[in-house]
Amino acid sequence: FLEQQPEVDPGQIGFTGYSMGGVITSLAAIDPRLAAVVPMVGGTGHLVDDFPGIPGSSNVRQYRHPELFTATIDSKSYWPLVTCPVLFLNATNDFHAPFERVFACIDLLPHDQWRVSHKIHYSHSLGPEQWILMNRWFDRHLKGDPVTIAPTPDSTFSLDTESGIAIFTVTPLGDEEPAAVEIYYSHDPNPRARFWISADTSERDGTWTATLPVRDKLPLFAFANLTYSLAEPTEAFQGGTAHAYTINSREAVHLPDEVDLDRLRENAELSPLF
Repeated sequence: FLEQQPEVDPGQIGFTGYSMGGVITSLAAIDPRLAAVVPMVGGTGHLVDDFPGIPGSSNVRQYRHPELFTATIDSKSYWPLVTCPVLFLNATNDFHAPFERVFACIDLLPHDQWRVSHKIHYSHSLGPEQWILMNRWFDRHLKGDPVTIAPTPDSTFSLDTESGIAIFTVTPLGDEEPAAVEIYYSHDPNPRARFWISADTSERDGTWTATLPVRDKLPLFAFANLTYSLAEPTEAFQGGTAHAYTINSREAVHLPDEVDLDRLRENAELSPLF
């Protein structure tokens, strides 16, 4: 239908959707007629996979034939077939598109034309810094506008369990200078309830470094959130005014051989939120 409209360039059609629409986006994305897609808070699949150390945390009990469901309906069976650029917009604590599953989908893509941006400490909601990225993604890949979108930054992760520390570094790429660089970490294996802790960072020669604590029998998750200022305030798709956009690094994950959730309570510390 769209291809037949006189005002439409049939070679420059994009697809996006929110929540269940994000799932539909992941399924439709295999259509070679699409030039770019943006799944929002949905489309990450892996629905029959438990979170590490939390048996029974998947949706596997909902499906009579989970293997058949995974092979035919689950989004993770579609991403390996997607050849167009993909922008994942999500929230760090989303119930519908859990954090780790976003990066699991990225690992399935047969190309590196992707970006990720998460709204920090939110579930199933985006901020202007995510909405404006959708505008820019489609302006770049559909209209061919010379829109700058910072590359996914380089990051490294090293672990020393004996000393009880891990080192996470992030190096921004591209010509744009980030207005802010934040490194977040957590030991909670449940991405829906996880509180991401903002780590202390130091910068040297364009690389930001954070020293993170390693806990016995607990996983460690870390990623960087880079903020880039816009040249001028811009109205985003959802109606809010955006002053910046954010780009995430890849997530670093340490999974011990044994996960003991009681250690979360033992290591819990009070910290100011406001």
